[in-house]
Amino acid sequence: MATVTFRAHADGWHGEKKESTAKATSVFYEGVVKKFLAFLGERADSDIADIQRKDIAAFRAQEAAKLAAKTVNHELKTLRMIFKDARRQGLLLDDPCEFVDTMKSKVEAVRRPFSIDELKAVLAVCEGEWRSLVLFGAFTGQRLGDLARLTWSNLDTVNNVIRLTTSKTGKRLQIPMAAALSDHVATMDAPESNDTPIHPKAFAIVEKSGKTGGLSNQFADILAAAGLRKKKAHRKTGEGRGGNRDASGLSFHSLRHTAVTVLKEMGVADAVIMELIGHDSAEMSQHYTSVGGAALRQGMEKMPSLEKMGVAQ
Repeated sequence: MATVTFRAHADGWHGEKKESTAKATSVFYEGVVKKFLAFLGERADSDIADIQRKDIAAFRAQEAAKLAAKTVNHELKTLRMIFKDARRQGLLLDDPCEFVDTMKSKVEAVRRPFSIDELKAVLAVCEGEWRSLVLFGAFTGQRLGDLARLTWSNLDTVNNVIRLTTSKTGKRLQIPMAAALSDHVATMDAPESNDTPIHPKAFAIVEKSGKTGGLSNQFADILAAAGLRKKKAHRKTGEGRGGNRDASGLSFHSLRHTAVTVLKEMGVADAVIMELIGHDSAEMSQHYTSVGGAALRQGMEKMPSLEKMGVAQ
């Protein structure tokens, strides 16, 4: 077998992944590689074949002491990918990750939708970009990162349609705008060009960091101001991502659940909801490809107005 160090192989693997993964995913992979390199110390520059199962297990234990189980398992999955690639290239006979078990998740608050009163409370304490992001989230069900990256080129204000490609699944969506969201967009200042971000501050944060952590912290502060969660300092506590999760189960992602819940309550078919919100798997997407544009528009037209929801414009 050829002799290659873990550092050299991991750097090469990450370089290839940069070309085919979303920026946030690439940043996560890079972080895992750096952590494992630091864990290995001088051994990072030894033959990759020298790394054993006990090394992977020890790294898992180190991370489990300060991170949520879900994050640790995500890091372990990344290492599995790296070593699987090394084995495929003939650099290893045995994969040291093969028999290292994943961590069992602790019981955490289940994400849930906002009630109408809770949504009103959020909108009452946020303004400017954040009010706009909340409205986009509630009336499209899209993820915070995808909404932060929207530019005016994604909006077709003539046909009242939002076109975007999700960063998580790469799915292309064409979402008819609910009347309430269309009315909101009409109040926004016209851009200098179509490349102008709809939410410039949020766009800059996501583009710079490659992830939405900073925005999530800001939204946590908004929830606290609305009396929907406890105020927390945004500093590392050694508890990992799970340590910042509030018992209320509310986050920006809850707006995704809110959109689904409202559409279901309005009698919109599951197939239409799946197509409007976007699917997490290609299999589900293919299953519902028969949903046409007219059905999508009819479904979104059932979204209630802000007035009916009791929310001030």
